[in-house]
Amino acid sequence: MQLLVSIKINCGLRRVIHEYLNDSLNLYLFDPDHAILAYPIKTIQITYNKILATENIVFGKDELKYLCQLFNDDKGQISDMYNFLMNKK
Repeated sequence: MQLLVSIKINCGLRRVIHEYLNDSLNLYLFDPDHAILAYPIKTIQITYNKILATENIVFGKDELKYLCQLFNDDKGQISDMYNFLMNKK
């Protein structure tokens, strides 16, 4: 039973992270049911984009790899966060 619950939570977590990263209208940002995770993810997204836009800081490959490793579950790396962090040039 616990494995089934874990699978549902992890699939749901990956799905909502995808939704939060692609929420251009900020629908989840202040929703009481989503804000606990949507707000920090949006903060990371905005901050990371602003850092890259200044072109004053360049993240090395090892730094990006470390950042990507922070976003894992029992299935491994969360691909949406990996793609967001690694595909920014």
